[in-house]
Amino acid sequence: MNRKISQTKFVGVRYREDSDKRFQGRADRYYFIRYQKEKQVEEGVGWASQGMTPQQASNIRGEIVANIRTGSGPMSLKEKRETEFGKRESKARENLPFNTLVVDYLDWAKSNKASWKDDRTRYNKHIKPVFGNKPIKKISPLDLEKLKRTLQKKELAPATIKQCLVLVRQMFNKATAWGKFAGDNPFKNATLNNRKLLEVPDNRRIRFLQPEQANSLLNELANKSPQVHDMALLSLDTGMRRGEVFSLTWQDIDFNNDIIQIKDTKSNRNRQAFMTKQVKAMLKTRKRSGSGVGHIFQNKNGGGINHVYKVFDRAIEALGFNKGLKGTRDRVVFHTLRHTFASWLALNGTPLLAIKELGGWQSLDMVERYTHLVPDQKREAIKKLERQKDLDGNAYKVATS
Repeated sequence: MNRKISQTKFVGVRYREDSDKRFQGRADRYYFIRYQKEKQVEEGVGWASQGMTPQQASNIRGEIVANIRTGSGPMSLKEKRETEFGKRESKARENLPFNTLVVDYLDWAKSNKASWKDDRTRYNKHIKPVFGNKPIKKISPLDLEKLKRTLQKKELAPATIKQCLVLVRQMFNKATAWGKFAGDNPFKNATLNNRKLLEVPDNRRIRFLQPEQANSLLNELANKSPQVHDMALLSLDTGMRRGEVFSLTWQDIDFNNDIIQIKDTKSNRNRQAFMTKQVKAMLKTRKRSGSGVGHIFQNKNGGGINHVYKVFDRAIEALGFNKGLKGTRDRVVFHTLRHTFASWLALNGTPLLAIKELGGWQSLDMVERYTHLVPDQKREAIKKLERQKDLDGNAYKVATS
């Protein structure tokens, strides 16, 4: 094999021929470039059979020499190759469909978010059909607006639409933090900075059951499914969320102190609920008739359950509670039982802080919706203020009791 190094007509470009490798009827040539950095450097740039030419080698050398002079850009062939490889990798990542990003996000969410299952459901039902196969880098602010309109056409609750958009934003933020996306985040847009895309009208439930309606519902459920009846009673008397009811085990029940330990909460914080006489009697009956171990509410195979919709919806339909109603604010669903629990507490004069703690809300802002149910308290507060005045109505007394 010929190892002789020969000079080309281009400055700093040389080659050697390999007689054992043939290309276009002659020995293949391997090209080198030579330039001055802290010391003289020589690097191989490639074979003629792989497409390298003296002109291309000279162009590479010229770029590196210019970068050395200006102090910017790749200053060696190795750095240049690493930069180009990084660009190709970044481009390849950004050409990946949005689905691939979701896999990484959900793996992360399983360990970091109590609501990761809700994220998975929202993605599969509402986001995947729109963005699933779309390349990550091609998702634009306009696409987010289109997603919003698509979800609105499905007549989803405004809060659900906002949750879907926030989920997409979280995925982009994580992709950027993990180095999986280097493009422009579509959420960094003037419209989004003004929060117009994420603006959602107040659709918090305002309807709650009257006592006679609650009794009618429990009686209807008792005829259709004793187990769903018991779950409804538990939510109605403790304010437990549907998922909290599903997760409840016999280890969480303290009959001696009439306390229910609620774990697996939406806020990822444990809390206690207090048994009414009806709830305590119901739980004792269930324990006597069952195994007394594992989940309190079980499916036919002895495992935990995850839905009550069909039985509950049939009961609501039979009672006509939702007849002629389409808006989510007024329709009766299982979550209405929790809303009814809080509303009844407010009507009985329970302070908002106590309602917050009993229901497991994270802030007082989330229970302010119940303030309109206690107008008499506000009126009484003014009357107490009046009683502190002197008879002349000009000065206030300091309350002594």
